[in-house]
Amino acid sequence: MHVGAVTKKLLLIKPKKNYEAKEIMRATNYFSSNNLLSSGGNGEVYWGILDGTEVAVKRPYQGEDSERCMDHIFHELKILGHVSHQSIVPLLGHCLLYHHWPHIVYEFMPNGSLFDQLHDHYHAGGSTILTWPRCLTIAHQIAECLTYLHNYSVPRIFHVDVKSENILLDDNLNAKLSDFGHSQIIEPGQSHISMAVEGTPHLIDPYWRKSGRLTDKTDVYCFGILLVELLTRKKAKILKRGYDGAVLIKKHELMDAINPSLKVGASEVAWKQMMALGSLAVDCLRKHIKDRPPMKQVGDKIECIRKWDICPLSVTYVQMGQ
Repeated sequence: MHVGAVTKKLLLIKPKKNYEAKEIMRATNYFSSNNLLSSGGNGEVYWGILDGTEVAVKRPYQGEDSERCMDHIFHELKILGHVSHQSIVPLLGHCLLYHHWPHIVYEFMPNGSLFDQLHDHYHAGGSTILTWPRCLTIAHQIAECLTYLHNYSVPRIFHVDVKSENILLDDNLNAKLSDFGHSQIIEPGQSHISMAVEGTPHLIDPYWRKSGRLTDKTDVYCFGILLVELLTRKKAKILKRGYDGAVLIKKHELMDAINPSLKVGASEVAWKQMMALGSLAVDCLRKHIKDRPPMKQVGDKIECIRKWDICPLSVTYVQMGQ
């Protein structure tokens, strides 16, 4: 990417700390493989220490696809410069290596991703640290974050790639939404964007796939898959799907699929909470977008589920139907 083009992209980014290349290189031990935290579709993330603070540094891949990867990094920097929410991974700054190669510096999240905690730790035979109350809290935090992006951020944002791999957990297991490389900025009065599908294939909203229209209900659909994942501990890509890729699950099937680790010793209140969250997940996964609730309504319902003894939901809402 030409230096002039890089300069133009930087002008679109709200200023954060601009780290020097030597600082980033030293912090990550020159991007040692021992510091590698994860690899994604557009780059790698490395652990490091800057000014005595643990950080995560994201750098785009080099090679034939490097321009596309760098565009994603610049786009993510642009998005993160406009948003501010306690459940978004904190952006510390950026760095341009060799005057054109963008890197993002985030606050380090010591408990990894939600995906790691749900699957890698659990299936390795270890005991997961995600209790049922913590799962509800994580669901509520991400719902509130998406509500902010859809309704209160200026400009409004559709995240587009909500999944457990993109939800990081801090030292207190608070959820932080990350990876805004696919996110879309929504202009005032705009309800959708006409664009080709992109993102994680098994998470793509069937309405978007069919119509070519990206809406806020795309994030709602992905959030529904996330709720199913929290309840079942099954990876999203193995969930049953129809010919169009839509997740096919009925309320009674979801209740039967709740992970045994959540069922064992569950109180009556906890069981009712699981049923209510399962019902909400199915609503989020409706094929027609008009049948899916907006994220604000989703967040409000989860808050009510969390405080079941204070504001129990109606029996008709938690009753298992088709």
